[in-house]
This record gives sequence, structure tokens and C-alpha cells, in this order.
Amino acid sequence: MTKIGVWVAVGILLSYFVFTSGLVYEVSGSNVTDKFIVPYSASLSGERTGLMSVYTKDDIKCAEWLAYKSDQSVPIVGDGGSWLLMKGYITQPDRLMLTPPPMDVTGKPAFNAYGDSTTIGDSASKSTLVYTSLISSATGMDVNNLGIRDAELADLFYKVYRNNVTPSTLSVMLIGNNDIKHFGDDIDALRCFEGNLYSYLVKLAMPVSDLTYAQDSSIIYTGNWIAADEGWGNHIKYTEDIGATATFNITGSVIYIDTIQFYKNTMGIKITIDGIDKGMFNGGEYKPTIIGKEAGIIYTSYLLRFDGLKNTNHTVVLTTTEGKGYIHFHWVIGLDGSQRDSPCVYVGTCLPSKDNENTVALYNVVIKDCVKKLSDDGLRVILVDTYSSINMETDLLSDGSLNDSGHKHIADTFLSKITPESIAKTHINMVRGGLYYIFIRTWNTEHQKLVTGGTSAGMRITTDLSNWKLDLYKEAFRSGEAVVYERK
Repeated sequence: MTKIGVWVAVGILLSYFVFTSGLVYEVSGSNVTDKFIVPYSASLSGERTGLMSVYTKDDIKCAEWLAYKSDQSVPIVGDGGSWLLMKGYITQPDRLMLTPPPMDVTGKPAFNAYGDSTTIGDSASKSTLVYTSLISSATGMDVNNLGIRDAELADLFYKVYRNNVTPSTLSVMLIGNNDIKHFGDDIDALRCFEGNLYSYLVKLAMPVSDLTYAQDSSIIYTGNWIAADEGWGNHIKYTEDIGATATFNITGSVIYIDTIQFYKNTMGIKITIDGIDKGMFNGGEYKPTIIGKEAGIIYTSYLLRFDGLKNTNHTVVLTTTEGKGYIHFHWVIGLDGSQRDSPCVYVGTCLPSKDNENTVALYNVVIKDCVKKLSDDGLRVILVDTYSSINMETDLLSDGSLNDSGHKHIADTFLSKITPESIAKTHINMVRGGLYYIFIRTWNTEHQKLVTGGTSAGMRITTDLSNWKLDLYKEAFRSGEAVVYERK
């Protein structure tokens, strides 16, 4: 090639690189285009030349924190430049994502409150304040008040079992005061209260999609089992046959089996796990509530809990035995003790009572023990010591119900447990794809855009992150302008 040909070629290449470098746009300050695509060249690609981004010390510090200090089981989300940088540090390729999992940030958590007229307030109460309304105002969640006037725990059966629990459901429960007035220190009634409370709390702390219902095709039956509703959401099966069986496999170190207690109308049911006899249950000893007798509803749910198992797959057999009436089987689930973020259930202790303090103490022991066991099993069930928040002289009316001061103290006690972070966890977990880090290198709050800080084929890369809703994330690590966020 002649010298003239060489200089012509050099001139063309220089002109090409000056133009594609973005110099023209940088010098002129032009904003004619926010996107510029050049012909693809393998030899000059960002992956080959390393010009996808220019990384700063801040970027490196964040990358090192993610690689060496962060939770190694949590995935990382970032733009293309962050992704390429992290590839040099992260050995697990599945941990890096260019886009976050699908998110739903439009709705609010469902806030359900369960109680009686003593605690939820109604026409019988002289209080102008209701603790659930105070919680609603403080948290910004609309309360769905599912209490019943003069109710005992069992009377909430339909309210609990007809409510569809999702990962974004948050429940509060303050109940037991009328059980104490009605049954006193009747130990059999307290035992029925305990089994009923276990059933409700597991139902409220578990999304319906996680339960294996009695009508599931994987369960093998012998005898005549009939599918029905009975207020349980069209999931149950029941039988009158002695010797009928239900056999299923379930995995976990603790197993819950939900059945029914029915006043003088329940046969016995024997449970074996992996061939080992776990005892017999008969719900015919159930103590009907006042409202239940008046309405003809003399049954409620009852949970059978089996712990201390190996965390493996188990074969469970339910066998009906002697007795009169029916056996109802609702659902089963196995847990391995792993802690869940949601749904959340906040359980208050029974309130003080001038005439029944000894009985109040008995019920509160049962409530505390129940909450502790379920929490140890991995469920997000939280005890709220409402008993200690009440002054019997200043917070209660003559009939034992709460006055304005009492409602304020109850609300404050619940709110001390129901933190904004727990509300966010309730809403975001599973609905929004779980936990992950977001590696953000330069944040432009005015335009809600992520700028990679470098050039690729001559143009700055910009990714719109307005739909990432960073207000739902908390800062995990910062180094200058580079920030790592973690889902709240």
C-alpha cells in the first residue's frame, strides 16, 4: 500500500473512532439521542476490550463487600456494568441477575383483627377509641375488623377459616377474656381452648397454598369419606365409619394435623407416624360456647401437633376408632424449623380481671406456651404482653371492657412489636420474589435512572430503574456514590 493509502486509512479510522467515542456529543452537550447503536464488532466489543464500564474505587469496594462480606445465599441484581464487574468476584453464576424477580408493589398488606367486644369496641363499649383503629392509623393499613361481640375463641371459627391468608396477611388477635368468664378454671375447657388456639394461629400464619388439604388427590382413603364444606372452605372430608383410614406422606421435623372438636358427637382418631403409635384423640369433650349453643354451632377446629421428628419424609395414618358421631379431617402440613418472614400473627395475652386473676394466669400460660412452640417451629407468631400494659384501676370499665386509656395502651403495646420493617416483610416476602441485593453505582434521584459511569462503544449506558421502588429497600453497604441495597 502506498503512503497516501496508509494515511487515508488512518484518517478514516481516526474519524470513525472520534465519532463513535461520543466526543461529538460530549463537546456539543447534545441530547438529541439517549441511545446510540454502532455496528457490532467482536474484536471491539465491551466483553473483549473491557470498555463496558470504567470502575471506580467505590465500585470495587462494593463488589468486594458483596463477594466476601454479604450473605452468600442472597442473589445480586444490577445493571450490565455491575454484572460484568461482579463476574470477576462471584464464583456462583446463578447468584447474579440483570433484573430483579417479579414484584408487586401496588397493594397493601391485609390487616385482620380478631377479638371480642371487650377488646375491639362496639355499641356495648363506652370507649370512643378502638385499639385496632389506632394501629390502622399508625401503620397506614386499613383494618378488617373480624371480631364478634361477646365472642369466645371458638366463636371466631368461621371468621378465621373463611379468610384467605396470603404471604401479605398481617393478623392481630386479642381473645380469651370471655372464655375466662364462662368456663372459669375448668381444665377441660382450657385444653379445648389450647387446641383451638393452635389451629387458628397455624391457619393465620400459613398461606393457604402451603397447606395440603384433605381433598388432595395424594391422600389415600379407605372407608366412606365424604367431601364437604362445613365452613372450612370446601376442603374437608369426614366419615362415620369405624376403622376408616387416611394415609399420606409429609416432610418435616414437626407435623400439624387439623381436625375438629364436636360436642358429644366425635369418634376417636388414632395417629401413627412411620408405624409408631402417637396416641388417640377424641374431640367429643369439647365445651360449647354461649354463642355457639344459641346458634347451634357446637364445634370448632382443633390442631394435633407432633414434634421431635427427624426432618425427613414421613408416612402418616389416621384411623377412626370407637365412639359416636364423625371424624373431620381438614389439612396437614410439615415444617422443618426454618424461620418464615410472613404471614405475621401478633397474639395478645388475656387482660387483667379483678374477679378472675388466677384463671387469667392459667390462660396466659397456655397462650405464651402456644406462641413459643409455634415460633420455635418457624412460624412468624409473635407474643404481645397486653396483660402488663393494662392498669385495672384506670384502663377498664366496670364491665371489664377497655376504656379510651386502655385502648391506647393496647395499641401502643402492639405497635411496639408491629414495626414498619415487619409490615414491609409481610407484604414483600414471596409476593415480590424474596430477598436480594441491588448493586447501584451512581444514583440520579431527579431522573430515577441508574448510570453505569463508563462508556461502551462510545456511549454512556443508562438503565431506567423507576419501577424498582428503592423506598422498599434499605441500604446495606455504601462506598461513596456506589451503594448496595437490600430488600426490606
